[in-house]
Amino acid sequence: MRRSSLWVIVTAGALVSMPQSAKAQSAMDAPAPTLAVRTDGAVPVPTFGVTTDAIGPFFGVFSARFEIALAPAHAISLLPSYVTAGGVGLDVGYHLWPLGRGLEALFFGPSVGIASASTSFGSSTVAAASIDAGWQFVWAGIAITPGAAVSYVRDVESDQGGTLAWRLTMSLGYAWL
Repeated sequence: MRRSSLWVIVTAGALVSMPQSAKAQSAMDAPAPTLAVRTDGAVPVPTFGVTTDAIGPFFGVFSARFEIALAPAHAISLLPSYVTAGGVGLDVGYHLWPLGRGLEALFFGPSVGIASASTSFGSSTVAAASIDAGWQFVWAGIAITPGAAVSYVRDVESDQGGTLAWRLTMSLGYAWL
C-alpha cells in the first residue's frame, strides 16, 4: 500500500507541476505586447456618380446628373437636360450627405438652374431654385436614387411672379469608388 500511495503522490505532483512549468515556458516564448493602436483602413466610399432620370423620358425629358464628392459628406453636381419639345436646361447643385458615406445614403441640398424652350407657341426661358432630398442606394456600383424636390420656378421674360412646384424623382446610374 505504501508503494501505491507513493506512486499516487508522485504522479499527482508531476501533473500539478507540469502546467505551471508549461505556462512559464509559454510566457517566456510569447512576444511582448505592443503599445501601437491598430485601426482598420478607411472604408472606400463612392466619389463620382452618373445617374439618369428614370421617370423623365415618359414625359419627353432626358437628363443625366454628374456628381463628384469633394469630401465624404459634400458633393457638387451638374445636371444637363434635354426636352423633346425643343428645350435644353442646366442645373448646378450641392448635396450634403450627413452620414459621411460619400455618394451613398441620405442626401439633401440646394440647386439653381436655367432652361430654355422654343415651340410653335413661342419661346421661353425659366430660372429655378430647388431643394431636393433623397436616398441613394449603391450595390456593387449600381446606384438607385429615389427622392423628392420642391422648386421655385420663374419665367425670366415675364413680369409675373414665379410658382412653387414639387416633384418626385427616381434615378438610375453608377457610382465609382
